[in-house]
Amino acid sequence: MPDVSQPQPQIATVRQLAYKIKGAGQNPFVRFSFFLGAGASVQSGVPTAGEMMADFGRRIIQEQCPENCTDPKQQQAWLAQQPWYTQANQNGTLYSALFEMYEQKERGRQLYIEQMIEGKKPSFGYVVLANLMARGYVNTVVTTNFDDLIYNGCATFTDIRPVVYAYGGMVSDLRITNARPKILKLHGDYLYSRLKNSSSELAEQDPNMSRHVSILLNEYGLVVVGYSGCDKSIMDLLRTFPPNNDLYWCGRAGSPMPESVRSLLVQVGGTYIEIENFDQMMNEIRSVVGFDISKMLGSLEARRDQMIDQLKTFSPTLAGLGALLREAYEFSVKDAAARQERSLKDEAFLHYVNAFEAWQSGNFVLAESEFRASLKLNPQDVNTRIALAEILCQEGKYAESEKELQSVRADATDQVLVTVVYLLAYLYMVQGRYKESLDAYSEVVRLAPQTAAAYNGAGLSHMHLGELTEAVSVLHKSLQLDPASYYSAFNLASVFALRGDQAESQKWWAKTASLWQYRDGIDPYNYATIQVCLGHDQEAITAMRAAIQNGQPGLARLALESVKAIESAPAPPSGIVPLREMLEQAAVSPDTSQAQSKVG
Repeated sequence: MPDVSQPQPQIATVRQLAYKIKGAGQNPFVRFSFFLGAGASVQSGVPTAGEMMADFGRRIIQEQCPENCTDPKQQQAWLAQQPWYTQANQNGTLYSALFEMYEQKERGRQLYIEQMIEGKKPSFGYVVLANLMARGYVNTVVTTNFDDLIYNGCATFTDIRPVVYAYGGMVSDLRITNARPKILKLHGDYLYSRLKNSSSELAEQDPNMSRHVSILLNEYGLVVVGYSGCDKSIMDLLRTFPPNNDLYWCGRAGSPMPESVRSLLVQVGGTYIEIENFDQMMNEIRSVVGFDISKMLGSLEARRDQMIDQLKTFSPTLAGLGALLREAYEFSVKDAAARQERSLKDEAFLHYVNAFEAWQSGNFVLAESEFRASLKLNPQDVNTRIALAEILCQEGKYAESEKELQSVRADATDQVLVTVVYLLAYLYMVQGRYKESLDAYSEVVRLAPQTAAAYNGAGLSHMHLGELTEAVSVLHKSLQLDPASYYSAFNLASVFALRGDQAESQKWWAKTASLWQYRDGIDPYNYATIQVCLGHDQEAITAMRAAIQNGQPGLARLALESVKAIESAPAPPSGIVPLREMLEQAAVSPDTSQAQSKVG
């Protein structure tokens, strides 16, 4: 809760910001620049500063902790007792202190960062932002991140190539009002030798960079996303923000507003916006401002034609140019055959689109049919196979879903493997195979430690296995990673109910209600459960009827297990029994029905 005795900034919504970005005219107009912190890259798989700090700590313990100190709690205590750690923790420089203790040389820190961001791809939020830049709504992105996600988003999904200016590089020729899109990297770029990571490096900004950012702040409004405000040099720079310009600071819902951010926004008349995450925020902006698909797909063919036309302009005196032109022609002939194959993929894509729209409208039978039609034309499409498995699970066809997922898993690597294992964990959970679901969620955590949803699933598995202490610990970890997750709050409230801690349970049910939003098919069932746990019995029954009427057996089964767990608590809600009886009628899967008919 904010300290109401202190002045508070104005509050706005993403939708309000989106209309400001869109403007009142017919043509795009640059009103804002974007400032991206590490939180914007989380959904691209880049570790947060907190996750990197935990990794530094583990590695320092591994290298320096006395060998006879083997207990994890004792190892953490040893680390916390180091004089340099205590001092850094007190003055707010723990990130840089840990990094400098683990890697004392600049080159070592650069290599570490390079490994952390290697192979990461732009998430949907970056694709939308790149589209806004290509269409002329945004001209400049300022970032403290070392990754190249915004540049790669532009290069992959548009035909623009922003100019990148990095800390320690030549920025004296930068002109803020130049029409060409720009990226200003305040902490440097891992491709260059200069990276700002140590306490001395973070203490001040490159004078050239600071001067240009100051010009930028006077020229455009600023939208800050994914940044905690913990870097003094940058916050000092932002305190020069002119009062006649707009500053919007976007922070995670469920997380307290940092004092440094509150005081800055009050000082400069800025506005605070609560968001779920970067991708969801940019998707809401897209729904208002629009998305020009031609800027994405049309750029591919246009670039090919531009390159051929450019080859034609070169001097005939260039040795070997004729052979190069011949190669270009032969490639075009081969490309014609590839385009014929492409037409089959386009037809498969149409079936995928049909399936996706049917999925969103709740027509799972049609969605399954269209996904299967897509796979007949393009059987190697991993994303369609995964989507089909998800639909089969939602329909309650668990055996078919698991078979499809295990088939994909056989050849899966990287993010595909993470996705498949996560879906298998969910599939086991829906079927009540809690030990298997816990093992699978634990594997996801090992593969992708920043996945909050995996900790939530593991916590729910622990709860159903009766391991309530472990459940509380893991669910709190999920909420640390994603404070806006009502799923984790929901499960934590259930665990405290099972422990007989009514006061703590009610606190978390109230928190769950404040975070709840309709994002997935399970949400209407959960809403009814939340209401009954808060004592709103009639509203809960009405909501559950609507959820069952529009839902599917697979999710009804999962909701039933949650309701049964709550009913088994020492002091269950008075209205929980009618909800359980309604769900028992709805939660009948085809797999179960077939098994029962065979037994009969």
